[in-house]
Amino acid sequence: MAFTVNLTGTAQVSDIARAAWDKAFILESTQAQIMDAFATKKVVAGAESISFSRYGKIAVDTTPLVETEDVDSASIDPTKVTFLVKEYGKAVTTTELASLVTGGEVDVAAVRLVADHMGRTLDALALAALLVRILANVTDDSGPS
Repeated sequence: MAFTVNLTGTAQVSDIARAAWDKAFILESTQAQIMDAFATKKVVAGAESISFSRYGKIAVDTTPLVETEDVDSASIDPTKVTFLVKEYGKAVTTTELASLVTGGEVDVAAVRLVADHMGRTLDALALAALLVRILANVTDDSGPS
């Protein structure tokens, strides 16, 4: 594959190089990942929005169970939650001369710097969303959530 000065998309990068860079980004960006403690990521390629169901809490019981009686059944009611997909990030520019002079170190540094930025950005966005939730002190029928 010939060297391309202006990359406009992933089609100009080999599958092997793309896979290697993807793995490097994941490894480099997972140092903090505050979001992982509070949410499970769902990856949907090419999605403009992601929807899932959220289920309400079951009311707290205050009466003990009796062995000879059947347990009361509670219904679970789903609520559809939709997230709009947004992109955040930065890119860096390296030159062929810088790559040759540093023996490729600048390319590795570029991956590390962009991945670190990605991890810190995800953490900042997750913290902001968490703070909104905490400060709003949201409650529903079954108490604080």
